[in-house]
Amino acid sequence: MDLGVPLIILGITLIVIGIIVSVLSKAQNVEWGGGAVIFIGPVPIVIGGGKLGWLAILIAVLLAFAMILMTFVYLRSMPLEPPRQTP
Repeated sequence: MDLGVPLIILGITLIVIGIIVSVLSKAQNVEWGGGAVIFIGPVPIVIGGGKLGWLAILIAVLLAFAMILMTFVYLRSMPLEPPRQTP
């Protein structure tokens, strides 16, 4: 099952929802915070801002760690050698 296209659509949808919420909160003078973790190779870059930026950074780092852990578990469950086919 190919999940590439649905995940891209989900990501774009979440970005659009975030922009709409941000615009609406500016109209009502609501304080906001945000954070992100960007991986460039093995190096994580953590950014955040706003009053609750530290919380957003913490959540982003925990999610990134969970994704790395799931990748290791997935790769560990894969066989090291391809199955041999009998002629």
